[in-house]
Amino acid sequence: MLMGMAMPLAKLLSMLTLKRRWAQFSLATMLAVVTVLCVSLSVVVNRAHRQRDAAASIKALGGYVRYDEPDETASEAFPREFLRRWLPRDYLDEVRAVNLDGTQVTDAGLAHVQGLSELGWLCLGDAHVTDAGLAHLERLTGLQVLYLDGTQVTDTGLAKLREALPRCKVIGP
Repeated sequence: MLMGMAMPLAKLLSMLTLKRRWAQFSLATMLAVVTVLCVSLSVVVNRAHRQRDAAASIKALGGYVRYDEPDETASEAFPREFLRRWLPRDYLDEVRAVNLDGTQVTDAGLAHVQGLSELGWLCLGDAHVTDAGLAHLERLTGLQVLYLDGTQVTDTGLAKLREALPRCKVIGP
């Protein structure tokens, strides 16, 4: 009688034991997942490095850089709040405004600004900028306000810039 009960009990125990098949995957699948994660991380890190280099160059020219301020009333997700303590600001916040008013920035110096894709406000008052320098700004599609007082920009260069950036309000010459 005991032998007769042992067989159904063994069958019940075998049904209750966890099978680890759900955690099995091939090495190729793991390699593909790791590759996708590394590529996506490199895109973020590359963008942050370009922004950090641009901000350092602007500050070296005597300019001022303003970052997008995090909303103090809203709580941030766990990883972002944790990373904010350990990573430089360029990894988490976008540069929104650059002030190069009265600096010695030239057309070549504006090449540093063209990498700031989220830039919304740019002041180039009394800078040594010409039409050639405005070509660096044509890809800043998010630019909303551009100050050009005291520059050597001509009407031709201004018309070309307005064509490239129709939503940008240009204040200046």
